[in-house]
Amino acid sequence: VNLVGNGAYSAWSGPHLYTPGAGSAPGVTEPVATVRVPQPIIEIALAAGAAEITIPGYIAVPQGRVFIDAGTTTANKAVTMSGGLVAAQIVVGTLPDSFQVDFENPIAQKTVKITSTTSGDYSARGVGIVQINKSGSVGINSWFVQ
Repeated sequence: VNLVGNGAYSAWSGPHLYTPGAGSAPGVTEPVATVRVPQPIIEIALAAGAAEITIPGYIAVPQGRVFIDAGTTTANKAVTMSGGLVAAQIVVGTLPDSFQVDFENPIAQKTVKITSTTSGDYSARGVGIVQINKSGSVGINSWFVQ
């Protein structure tokens, strides 16, 4: 009798040693890695004829792919990205006649502080720091309400 109780399988019969039978171990197949080519996030594939593409803003696809191809004829084709480009992979098939990627830092013309105060049953005060750039774009650097 043991802790399991009385029965055919409860009697102590001593330790058991199991050994594998004769034969060879199963073969190990090494996995084969395949190269994954993701679809591009931005794809510029120009057809025949003249084409001009201008992207003035910042392009950020840090884990993505950008693909640019001018096709079979490169004459009279231009691609310009003036706001900068960040990508994990940039693939260029055939370069267009004019291809330019650069970063034009916008010049901050003015930085202003805007304060707004309410009165009455509920009072609040909001303060914002706003930047107005030469290009006409506006950026809110900070804004808080108390």
